[in-house]
Amino acid sequence: GPTVPERGGMPPSAARPSVTTEPVYRSTAAAVAPLRQPLPAPLPRPAPAPARLAVPPLPARQPVPKSASPTQPSVAFQSGRIPQPQQMSEAEASRAPIRISVPSLVPRSGPAAGPRTPALLVRPIQADDVPGVIDLINADRLPGQPVCDTELLHRALRGDFPGDPRGWSGFNDVRTLVAEQGGRVVGVASSAVKVTDGSGWLLWLHASEHRPLVEALLDRVLEELGESGGCHAFGVAVAFSLGVEALPVTSRQVTDGVLQEHGFGRWKGWRYLAAPLDPRVLGPAPEPLATVTPISGPGEPPAWRLEVGTPRQPVAVAEVSLGDDGCGLLAGIEVDNLYRGRGVDRGLLRQAMHFLATQGAQSIAVILDKPRLGPEGLEPYRECGFHDLDELWAYRRPSQPSGGGFRLPRSFG
Repeated sequence: GPTVPERGGMPPSAARPSVTTEPVYRSTAAAVAPLRQPLPAPLPRPAPAPARLAVPPLPARQPVPKSASPTQPSVAFQSGRIPQPQQMSEAEASRAPIRISVPSLVPRSGPAAGPRTPALLVRPIQADDVPGVIDLINADRLPGQPVCDTELLHRALRGDFPGDPRGWSGFNDVRTLVAEQGGRVVGVASSAVKVTDGSGWLLWLHASEHRPLVEALLDRVLEELGESGGCHAFGVAVAFSLGVEALPVTSRQVTDGVLQEHGFGRWKGWRYLAAPLDPRVLGPAPEPLATVTPISGPGEPPAWRLEVGTPRQPVAVAEVSLGDDGCGLLAGIEVDNLYRGRGVDRGLLRQAMHFLATQGAQSIAVILDKPRLGPEGLEPYRECGFHDLDELWAYRRPSQPSGGGFRLPRSFG
């Protein structure tokens, strides 16, 4: 039978097009190995410290319809099975909650008045935090991305990321922190350590683009990750995203700015486009141009490869996948040099859109590699109804000077 290609590329034995005229999105980081330990029980909260940081209260958040009820979560977190520690070791003390006492805001005219703003507490996530965390994630959701629910969040918390069902990525010890203010979850961040090189990874962070909250969470994450192994941020596609493994900087400028202020540099960039798959807009299905072959593995979303030509001598290829909520993803298009300018890319794009629509997709997103995106690279997509929605960036920060050498993962420290 035909060779099953790796995701995001062509089979090793295939004769590849010599030059690609359409950009292709490729994964920049693997997924996170499953975390088998349940969430830690909450540690005792110390009394508030003196006031240092002013954080105005956030407005009440509107609930997302798909998020689970606080009293009836779809996934049990089993935090009650963990005995409460009697004494904290040095490692446990480093993970204890941090309170940041926040003074009341002073009006521009006249003395301060009214009640004091509640203190901001940064602590490990608990089962009761799940509905608030889901709301924060969905508030930052890009069009064409699935709605986060309790099941998807639980998969992300335990390190079960798409594309890596066997846990070959080399990540260890996924941890998630929340920022709490006035009894309400107002921010969340998740991080992990890579076993192979000891580098720290900020996997995802959501805080309503409120600068003091973003800064407080990032400071705590960097404190836990350490300074000697280098750090990456937003370089992994998580369970509640579909192919997006970077930060959308157009819609999240505060987080982008805080990362750069903390020494992170933009590393790899993409463009994010999306289009609705309305049959009335798509029109009649075109004459099939490519053969369609399933390529998804166990534990992965359904995916297919569309190929023009033969497996040994392809003329053009594209890959599509289907996520939750009818969200489809196109992993770019490759066309051989000899077939440029003949409409092969547009024909393959239209076939991919119609095929996903027949599989139940209601929208389609495409992520295009910025370095390979020429001046005319967006035209075929715009002609087919795509909207250029955001700019995606992954980040990294060089290793910081330290007296030590290789840094062990947190579970070995």
